Amino acid sequence: TFCLQSIIIILSVLRLAAVLLEASIATVIEQARRLYLLSMSTAGSPNVLSRYRELLRLILRLPQTQRSQALNEARTTIRSRRSVTNPEEVLKHHKELSSKIGYLRIITPKRPGEVQSGSYIVRDGRLIQGAGEAKGTRVADGTITHEEAMRRNERDFKRFYGAAKPK
Repeated sequence: TFCLQSIIIILSVLRLAAVLLEASIATVIEQARRLYLLSMSTAGSPNVLSRYRELLRLILRLPQTQRSQALNEARTTIRSRRSVTNPEEVLKHHKELSSKIGYLRIITPKRPGEVQSGSYIVRDGRLIQGAGEAKGTRVADGTITHEEAMRRNERDFKRFYGAAKPK
């Protein structure tokens, strides 16, 4: 809905400029950009609040030694930027908040119950960590010859990509 509102605002600016026929295309585009940034700063406040909550949840996953400093930094930063009204600055701060959340998603430990990265198999309807059993058709363990492995590779390449393997 937010993007739709922005598009409606931009279209109304362009329509107004087309009716007046006194503004150049560059002026119309600049006015549309300013309106878009203004709508980002006003309509984005609930979005900033939800992103702030997400940031706090991620900070609470950090080890105890880092948690208090990160909480204080997040709180003071968000509170100090609450009064910023320049749409370009608001957009810059929002991007910075998103990048901080992305970084914390990478470095923080997962919550209990979250699926960790790795290899998983579904057996009997249950998710089991592991790699599964090998079928026994590998060159490395000597069950097939190198020539047979090459023929198999060429056949699979043709099946996957619809053409013979380039030489």
